[in-house]
Amino acid sequence: MARDHRDGDPAPMYPLRMVPGRQLISVLAMVGVGLLAGPPALASGGGGLAVRPALQRDWPSAVPIPAGTITGTSGLRPSETVALLARGSAAQVSRTIVTLYTSHGFKQAANGAQVFSSRTYRVTVILRSHDHSASRTDVAVWLQTR
Repeated sequence: MARDHRDGDPAPMYPLRMVPGRQLISVLAMVGVGLLAGPPALASGGGGLAVRPALQRDWPSAVPIPAGTITGTSGLRPSETVALLARGSAAQVSRTIVTLYTSHGFKQAANGAQVFSSRTYRVTVILRSHDHSASRTDVAVWLQTR
């Protein structure tokens, strides 16, 4: 017999058999690698599991990553994304990124946007000042394999 949930009662427990199979495997895999342990800043602050995001294993060596601390990654080929925190203002980081990709053989979009192309890859970079900081910049690098 079902009863209403009242304040102070423990939260209802749902059996794992109610979770669809593929979702269950995904959740268990994320728990296994610590992705559900919380953000790295919280995890490294003491009692939590220290999880440091890292570049995907299949990220091509021909595509450089700007200098900075990786804060997250997502996706699989042909579309992958890396987020990082870089030192410097958005303008400084932007100039560094243009130099980085053009020195590795990528051509910048004609309109000056942070879009770089090679025969095999297209890289789109998005920049934003981190918490209105003049010395830290959030960077998102979106890689598309052609």
